[in-house]
Amino acid sequence: IENITLTQDGVAITWNAVPGQNYLLQYKDNLYDTDWTSVLPAMTAIAPNVLTTNPLSNPTQRFYRITLVP
Repeated sequence: IENITLTQDGVAITWNAVPGQNYLLQYKDNLYDTDWTSVLPAMTAIAPNVLTTNPLSNPTQRFYRITLVP
């Protein structure tokens, strides 16, 4: 993850990507949780940088990861 910014709409997340590759943005609120929750379905990068927003009603502590999807 290159950048995380808190906005009016939620958390804006930017990461470096390879165009044509599929990525999945996931989060969890507690590092001790075993399961990750997907923010959106897998997305195909069309540029070397991807920007997406995770809507939040209340800012909380949240941990994110990006996974490459075959």
